[in-house]
Amino acid sequence: MKRLIFCAIIVSGAASGVAVSGDKETVVTKIAQVSSTMSGQPLTLPPGEIDLIASDFLIPPDQTLPVHRHPYPRYAYVLSGRLAVTNLVTNETKFFGKGEIAVESLNQ
Repeated sequence: MKRLIFCAIIVSGAASGVAVSGDKETVVTKIAQVSSTMSGQPLTLPPGEIDLIASDFLIPPDQTLPVHRHPYPRYAYVLSGRLAVTNLVTNETKFFGKGEIAVESLNQ
């Protein structure tokens, strides 16, 4: 089964680093930094208040999700398995594996 974490990321410029508190270290590692969707659209946020929603999807092997569109930025971090995303506007299929981030196209 594929496991994905979907999360709208609204913090920009997060860097890798180490924070020391007492005798223990907290290691922060940047997972990815992107500025466009998988079809090349620039990432922008809508004006006004924004909700951050993170969801853990467990998708059975060979499962096909219904065709759908997102009017807002949506990001998928693949925890395991392989995710295929087909854009019906561009007719392109992109594949994402463990440790990769898919930035979904807007309204496509």
